[in-house]
Amino acid sequence: MLIRRPTKKDLCFLTRCNNSEAKWVGVEEPSFFEQYMDLPNFMVAEEDGKQAGFLMAISPKVDYDSKNFLWFRERVPDFAYVDRVIINPKFRRRGIASALDKRNLLHEVGPADLDYIKEQRKYLDDTKKDKHFSK
Repeated sequence: MLIRRPTKKDLCFLTRCNNSEAKWVGVEEPSFFEQYMDLPNFMVAEEDGKQAGFLMAISPKVDYDSKNFLWFRERVPDFAYVDRVIINPKFRRRGIASALDKRNLLHEVGPADLDYIKEQRKYLDDTKKDKHFSK
């Protein structure tokens, strides 16, 4: 698997892939993706030389009008808002979204903190399985 920065050649793929999940993320035009191509946490995954999916995360410094993003920006001083992770259905269940997520985390927190995050996720997963845990 290759994870790389998006290029203008990806615009059709990004738009088509995004709009296939419009129910969750809304319909977008290629120009939407083009304006965010320079984001450091905007990445495309390829599998066997084919575009398989993408992740788009946004820092608080970016001018972005998503209600959810704005909620975080008002409350959290430093974060990377994962706006969308979309994998082409033909490539799902291969660990592509997890690989994109890991690359995003490595960029944001670095390798040392990644182990801590993994421990916290495991703890939360184990806690959810505990019958005596209440919300």
